[in-house]
Amino acid sequence: MGILSTRKSKLIANLLLKKYLENGWLKLCDENTKMELSRYVEAEGKSNVFAAEEGSHDDLVCGLLWCAFFMETPFCELEDDTKANIIKEKNKL
Repeated sequence: MGILSTRKSKLIANLLLKKYLENGWLKLCDENTKMELSRYVEAEGKSNVFAAEEGSHDDLVCGLLWCAFFMETPFCELEDDTKANIIKEKNKL
């Protein structure tokens, strides 16, 4: 079981993570993750391809990407209606 990482699925995951952060649905508390995200950029010469700057890592960012991606699948089952609340907030926009 897992997620097939393709150029298309990774772009979707990037856009979802961006949306979750910009809308305040995800709050970053970890300084290492914030640092990695600050160095996560569009790859030079490649449209819609994102990665860590040279000499940096993006392991923590990629974990968030796939979490955001998974949250949008029917396989995501959260307790206490968490997913329903997220969807409700998204629909307000």
